[in-house]
Amino acid sequence: MILAESKPLRLTMMSAFYFTQGVPNGLFLVAIPAWIVSNGGTAVETAQVVSSYMFFWIWKFLTALVMDRYTFLPMGRRRAWIITAQTVLVGALLLSAFISPPSSDIALLSAVALACGFGASTQDVGIDGLAVDILEEDERSIAAGLMYGSGMVGMAASSFAAGRIIAAQGVSAAFFTGAAVVGAVLLMGLLLKEREGERRFPWSKGNAHPRNLEIKLGAWWPLLRNSVRAILKPVSILFVIAFMISSMPSGVAETFHPVLGQEIAGWELTTYTDRVSMFGLGAGVFAMTIGGWIVGKTGEPRAFRVLFAALAIACFAFALVPDQWTDSRLVIAILIAFPFATTMITVAAIPMGMRLCDPSVAATQYTVYMALSNFGRPLGAGLAAGITASYAPQYLYFALGGILLVACIIAVFTKLPLVSVASVKAVEAQTPQVEDEPVPEIPATA
Repeated sequence: MILAESKPLRLTMMSAFYFTQGVPNGLFLVAIPAWIVSNGGTAVETAQVVSSYMFFWIWKFLTALVMDRYTFLPMGRRRAWIITAQTVLVGALLLSAFISPPSSDIALLSAVALACGFGASTQDVGIDGLAVDILEEDERSIAAGLMYGSGMVGMAASSFAAGRIIAAQGVSAAFFTGAAVVGAVLLMGLLLKEREGERRFPWSKGNAHPRNLEIKLGAWWPLLRNSVRAILKPVSILFVIAFMISSMPSGVAETFHPVLGQEIAGWELTTYTDRVSMFGLGAGVFAMTIGGWIVGKTGEPRAFRVLFAALAIACFAFALVPDQWTDSRLVIAILIAFPFATTMITVAAIPMGMRLCDPSVAATQYTVYMALSNFGRPLGAGLAAGITASYAPQYLYFALGGILLVACIIAVFTKLPLVSVASVKAVEAQTPQVEDEPVPEIPATA
């Protein structure tokens, strides 16, 4: 049960950790917004709950700074943080089950979403940092598909089960079920070690691994300096902008698609949640099985720009036919396009983000990328709430399509990485530095 020594174990446990990350996502980004709408709620109210859940996801780079600065190295660089965060998430879900907020109390639902979002986002920071630390270079495309696909599968399973459970037994039962699933993976995490010689529990015998002692930054100034230098490189800034735009469709979907499915297409609550979960499950399984492999063969930068262009075209096409939105087939098509395209964009982005990371500040740098990418989600929710409150809803898809084209242009004109910073540094460290030999003087000839 040592991650550094087993590729199957690394990929399996990364998938399991990401699956549990999908559980609260399915609750607060699909099932609960749909439940609110089914009880007379509006897009503005669902946007409030979604934005509350995403609050700590946006600011999780602050969590990452603390995580890079303060680590209990005898248990590994990330594992103690992951276990703690999963414990917080389980506790928040159990407390939510006990409180049982009604669908009309948006303030209480937002507070519950905020608490669960804190636990889930902190867990995500630890898992992402562990992935950057522990994965080998040739595993990253496959791992990206497995990890993000597992998250999508977890979200799909959670939204499907939660929709059914809420309709049959109420929201408390859905929260309790989520806590049980996350708790089961927490027990698995307790059995792991990151590297040989480390402790399994705080009271066990073991020591910090030499590699972790070597790269740990023991003060705030070098941590902040290295992080800022890495993040402010031009390629890093452009990558972040495009990656942030990639999550805007998810915010639009979570805010407006419950209205599109239930009020415009005329579906029942369980019909909507069943279909959204099924399409998310399909996207996740596709990413886990062949999606990561396809992206790796195509090349992550090329896949990145092609997927942005394809989703932009789908948005424009949907916006042109608002009179046909009552046709379930058309609504199903756009509900399929969103999770498949955004999932595969993220699968392409994850390896590129890992490659841009400096190992000494990997959790902070990678989490900044992921946090700013998540910032697109509330931006998308705000875009949906703002446009649909004042204008016809087809303008939402015109606006989103234009924003996605901007991301495509950025991806076309940015030289995105195919080799990691860590690999380049390793090669430079192993290359002997040869001093220039003095050039012999040539005697003058008569």
